[in-house]
Amino acid sequence: LFRFVKILSLSLNDDPQSINTDVDSAGKGWSVFEVARYQIELAVYSPELCQKVLPSKVALAAIMNAMDSKIVRTKRTIIPSHIRQSFLKHVKCLGGGFSQLN
Repeated sequence: LFRFVKILSLSLNDDPQSINTDVDSAGKGWSVFEVARYQIELAVYSPELCQKVLPSKVALAAIMNAMDSKIVRTKRTIIPSHIRQSFLKHVKCLGGGFSQLN
């Protein structure tokens, strides 16, 4: 999880559009981390999930779900789609079965 959060943080810091937003990039990364961590904590209670899915895939799924979370009272996601694409591009470079991500 921390490796994915670090990649997301780097993607946010590389984005010139993140500078003038109402929520700073560190806040976005932290928010995604908190939501993803909560989802992973819930996943631990699913024996089937823990036995059949690699922990790294559970962590990535949690990060992806968290990035798609909506900001309260808006229709915007926490992480803009262009940052999500940059994040996926960086994760694909890690290899380990992540090269097939879209």
